[in-house]
Amino acid sequence: MVWRKQSRYEQIAGYGARNHIVRWVALDDDARGWPDEQRHRLVLINGATGMTASDAYDLGLRLQALQ
Repeated sequence: MVWRKQSRYEQIAGYGARNHIVRWVALDDDARGWPDEQRHRLVLINGATGMTASDAYDLGLRLQALQ
């Protein structure tokens, strides 16, 4: 299955492209495969501890920037 061989970035960006989503931000605990020019779309969280208040604040800022 192609999906399993893709990085998370490829999965997310592919979904967005197929569904014509152009403004988006992703929460993920895996930064592998994210191109430098797309890192502004990623809020990297710690998979062991989950989303922190700092992550939530970062997410809020990025969502505001989409408007």
